[in-house]
Amino acid sequence: MKPKELEEYFKSDKSDWYHIDNEGYKEWNTKKVKEFWKRIRSKKDSNYRDYIFPKFERDRPIFEFWKRQESKNNENIIGSLSNIHQDITTTFDENEGMFLSKSTNFWNKGKCRIFTNDVDFSNVEFLDNTSFNFVLFLGDLTFSYTVFHHNCSFSHSQYLKKVNTNDSEFKGEIDFHNSLFVSEVFFSSNKFLNDFNISNSFFNVDAIFMGNSFKGNEVDFSDLISKNLVLIASSEFLSTEIDFSYSVFNEMKFFDVTFMGVVGFDEIKCKANFIDVNFKCGANFSDLENSELRFERCDLTNDIVFSYCNIELITFNYSEISQISFLNCIWKVTNRLILKDEKSMVEGEEFKNIETLYRQLKRNFDGKKDWELSGLAYISEMEMRKKRLWNEGKYYEWFIYWFYSFFGGYTLDFKKPIVSLIVLVLFSSVIYYFIDYDITRAMQRGIKGAIPYVGINFEKPFEDNWLIVRNIELLLSGTFLTFFILALRKRFKQ
Repeated sequence: MKPKELEEYFKSDKSDWYHIDNEGYKEWNTKKVKEFWKRIRSKKDSNYRDYIFPKFERDRPIFEFWKRQESKNNENIIGSLSNIHQDITTTFDENEGMFLSKSTNFWNKGKCRIFTNDVDFSNVEFLDNTSFNFVLFLGDLTFSYTVFHHNCSFSHSQYLKKVNTNDSEFKGEIDFHNSLFVSEVFFSSNKFLNDFNISNSFFNVDAIFMGNSFKGNEVDFSDLISKNLVLIASSEFLSTEIDFSYSVFNEMKFFDVTFMGVVGFDEIKCKANFIDVNFKCGANFSDLENSELRFERCDLTNDIVFSYCNIELITFNYSEISQISFLNCIWKVTNRLILKDEKSMVEGEEFKNIETLYRQLKRNFDGKKDWELSGLAYISEMEMRKKRLWNEGKYYEWFIYWFYSFFGGYTLDFKKPIVSLIVLVLFSSVIYYFIDYDITRAMQRGIKGAIPYVGINFEKPFEDNWLIVRNIELLLSGTFLTFFILALRKRFKQ
């Protein structure tokens, strides 16, 4: 065939190359498929734009070869994904006999499964199962407006240059597990209609997943290792199970993401940001004692569980946290509960946000009858309100809360009101001493002024202007006693 005719052959409709059997599977014309791949192997370049691919030839010989090599090399056949080799191509040294092909698909017999140049699969259709397992891509790999009609697998492969997959549709399962990405990775505006697996893979630089839709039953991002940023943005996960567990990220960002299924974040090690993320069916964050998480404007109301997590490293900015289950978590506690969000306090609006967070926490702990943490969260809520009022210039209201805190301990500390009452009696007695310069009578007047039902051995202890002092003392002592009674009530309730 002439080059032009050959290109037309590759791009031609192949619906007459197969028929559908009684079980719904495609039965291919073996002769036509074999001829197609023979001509593919004769190509000088790796530009497959607009091609329509039939069934892939079987890759069984490589797996047989793998088994023969296992006794010589018990390590992963593509090397450790957590350690990039200085010369990564040595992993595929032909002298070692690794990944040799047997005249199947893109490679001639005895050749390593390597694409040495940029590979372009734009506007391509893969009509049956697709296999790029155990392949080394030395150049860029592009899938743009590509359609995979059945399962496709890229497992145990290495990508030395950029991987760009955009506006493509994956109708079958897609498998990238145990892959090594040395350069940038872009998955954008793709539709994954079946299970997606990229577990046990390694990202050396940024990996961007943007505008994708995951609709299979399972999406597996577990056991990943990333030295840079992994960004998942403007995407929806309609899957019932989504797993990011046991992954190690330098930085992970979720932006404008909706999870319709249960999400697992067990034992991840990372600095992760969740911005405008909705968890519709729940999420589990467990054993995250050293991971820094930042939630901003997130919906955390549906079966969200934090277990064995260090809350000192987590922020919940503008998120709803009143229904989260906190199990065996580490909190920063002084005389009150302290969230990491307080470090960002600058303006009044931020004071109000953090005040709201503490109020939600109090409601959360009240619902679980954890009275101790509820009380600590209430104190923090009042402290944030006090700071907000001062910041807003509402000094009279600020004074009320200051008084409530200083003398009453927010009715959570029964010692403060009693100490305040004792100090009030002593201070008033000092003032009453100047009535007749009698210490005993001064003390009696101090007690009588604070507790009017206490009897003394002389009549009319307060006359003229001294009644003003006595009334002030009576008002304050009544307030302190009220604080004391309320604090006792809350203590016994706990």
